[in-house]
Amino acid sequence: MREVVAIFGFHLYAPMRIKLFSFLVLFFFARQSAYADTFIVTSNADSGPGTLREAITLANGNGGAVSDNIIFNIAGTTQSERTIVLQSQLPALSSKITIDGSTQTGSSFGISQSKIILYLDHYTSLPFSYLFVQNATEVTILGICFGYFENPDNGGSENYAIQTKNSSNIIIGLPGKGNLFSGVRMSITNNPSNGNNDAVSDIKIQSNVFGQNIFSQNNGRGTINLINSANIFVGGNLPEEGNIFISASIVVTETPDATFSFFIKINNNRFASNWDGTIYYNDGGIIELSGNITDNISSLKTEIKNNLISRGNISLNQMYHTVLVQGNKIGTDITGLNCIDVVNIGTGNCKQAIIGGHLAEEENVVNGNIYSQRHGTHIIKNIISGYYGSGNEPNPTVDPFIKILAYNNNLITGTANPNAKIQLYTINCNTPCRSKTYAATVFANNSGNWSFPYTSADPNFVATATAADSSTSEFSKVRYDHFTNRVIKHATCGKSNGSITGITVFQGTHMGWYNSNTMQLISTDTNLVNVPAGGYVFLVSNGANGCPIGS
Repeated sequence: MREVVAIFGFHLYAPMRIKLFSFLVLFFFARQSAYADTFIVTSNADSGPGTLREAITLANGNGGAVSDNIIFNIAGTTQSERTIVLQSQLPALSSKITIDGSTQTGSSFGISQSKIILYLDHYTSLPFSYLFVQNATEVTILGICFGYFENPDNGGSENYAIQTKNSSNIIIGLPGKGNLFSGVRMSITNNPSNGNNDAVSDIKIQSNVFGQNIFSQNNGRGTINLINSANIFVGGNLPEEGNIFISASIVVTETPDATFSFFIKINNNRFASNWDGTIYYNDGGIIELSGNITDNISSLKTEIKNNLISRGNISLNQMYHTVLVQGNKIGTDITGLNCIDVVNIGTGNCKQAIIGGHLAEEENVVNGNIYSQRHGTHIIKNIISGYYGSGNEPNPTVDPFIKILAYNNNLITGTANPNAKIQLYTINCNTPCRSKTYAATVFANNSGNWSFPYTSADPNFVATATAADSSTSEFSKVRYDHFTNRVIKHATCGKSNGSITGITVFQGTHMGWYNSNTMQLISTDTNLVNVPAGGYVFLVSNGANGCPIGS
C-alpha cells in the first residue's frame, strides 16, 4: 500500500521555522522516492478505479527509482469474477514493476498457478499485446492467465501475451507463481509481425504452462519467439523451475554482441507432459535455436539439459559457440524406458555441439535420430536410435568415419580415423525404440586400426568414431549395392541353373542368400548360382547375430 508521510507543525522562532520546514519538505520527497508502493486491484473492469489499468498507470507515474508491486484482491472466486476482458491494450510497463496475479483469492486455472485472467474477446485489426514491457528493466509478471476467445490462426491480427521492446532483466513466472499462456499467438516475444529489430537480454522464464487453456484442454500456440537475444533462461537448475510446453515452441536467435555470458539455457522443462509425467499429450513443441556465426567456439553459451521432450524436435543452427545437450529424455516418458514419439535432433553449421556426456546423468535417452553436417557434433555415450550425417558417404581423408571389417578370433576389428575414439553400442534389432545403448570405448591406433574383444555370447555391437576435431561419425552400418551390376538368369525347364550375380558388399561381415519362404540358408557367397526357380532374399549383417539388412 502507498506509504503516506505526514508533516507535523512546530512553534519556533521564524528563522528556525523556515529551516526546519525546508528540511521536512526534503525529507518528505526523499521518503516518497525511497520506498516501494503496493497497488491493489479490486475490480475486474477494463478501466476505472481499482482496475489493473489504473494500477499500471499509477505505478508508471511513480518513476523508475522505486519498485512497485501490483497485487489483486477482487471480490469473488469464480472464473468470470477473476477475468479482466481487455477492450484495448494496457499501458506499457515501465521499470521496477511486479504484477502478481497469484495474490488473488481463489483456485488456480488448469495445471498452472495463475489466478487472474487477461482475456481478449474479439479480433483486432492491429497486433495486440496484453502486457507490453517497453524501455524497462526489472519487470516481473506472475500468476496471470493470458486467454483468447478464438484460435489465434483463424482471423484478425496477431496477439502477444507479453511483448518486450528495448528491455532487459525480466522475470516471467517463479515456482508457485507461474503463468498460463492459453491460445495466444505468441507468449513472449520481441519479434512482432510489424517488426522492430529489437534486442533483449536477461529474461528468466520459469514455472509457466504454454499452450493449454483454462479448462486443461490443449489448444496450442503460445510460442516463445525472441530475436537478438542473450542471457535467456527457460526453466532453471531445479525441477520446480521448469515450464510445460504443449504444442508450443521455443524459437530464439542469438545477439551479435558476443560480450554476454551466455545465449540460452533450457533446463528442466516438460514438453507434451504434465508436471509429474503421469499424463502425456498429443502435441509437444520444437526447440529452434539460431546462433551468431561470429561467436567463439571455446565459450559454453547454450545448454539444453534435464528436459523431458516427449514430442517435438530440436534444431540447432549456426552455433559457433559450444552447446551442451545433456541429461534429457527425448521421445520417451519420464522414466526413459517407454517410447512416446520419434523426436529428432538436427545440427546445422555448428562448431561444437556436445550431445551426451561421460557421467551417467549427462547421457541422453533419445527415441529418435541425430542429424548432423558431419563436422561439429560430438556424440558421447547416450541411449539412442540413430545418428546420420548429411550428403553422400563420408570421405575418410576429411570426414569422421567408422567401418567394421571382421568378427574373427573373438575380436571385432575395424578401421577409422587415425587415433579416433571408438564408442561401441549394443543394438536391439527388434525395436526402433532407443535401440542403441553405449557399452564401451576403445581407441584406434595412428593407422586407424582398432579392435574390441567379442564372443558369440555377447550382444551385437555397432560403433562410432570421434576424430581429432571432436566430430563424431555415423554409426557403423551395412552398405551394399544390389542393383547397379545385378544380373538375374532365370532357371529353365525345371533345372537348377538359375543365378543372381553382381551384388557388391561395401560394409558387412556376414552375408547369405535365403529361401524367401522357408528362410533356409542357401549360400554365403555374394553370388547365388545353380538354383531352381523360386524366391530368394539376400541378407547382410555386421556380426553373426547382427541386425540383417536385405533385399
